[in-house]
Amino acid sequence: MEDPTSTGGNASGSSSSKSLNPGRKYRNQDPTNRNNFFCNFCGVRATGGVFRIKQHLVGGLRNTLACQKVLEHIRKEIQDYMDLKKESKKANDMFKRLPQSYFDEDDNDECVEMPKGGIFLKRWFKR
Repeated sequence: MEDPTSTGGNASGSSSSKSLNPGRKYRNQDPTNRNNFFCNFCGVRATGGVFRIKQHLVGGLRNTLACQKVLEHIRKEIQDYMDLKKESKKANDMFKRLPQSYFDEDDNDECVEMPKGGIFLKRWFKR
């Protein structure tokens, strides 16, 4: 088995999010299936992508068995990254749900919904 801290596998692409993802540092990719990864610590094969191998390394999640050989600081590094990513997605979802009028710079606009043939149309009036 290789050195557990090596960055095994071939990293296809050079996206900045891929390089920041700590789950990619502690796995080797299965050469026959790009969605399968091997844990550098215990050699377990995780199917389902990088997210699944991160779950294996963190442990305590129902989708995978916890790695018994991973070091605690690595487990914490990956858990912190997963928590940060979860909060980022939640904030992005909230941002998408805000109405466009929230981002309008001109606060003097007034939005009035007017019925026309059963369909409400938005009309903007300047004061």
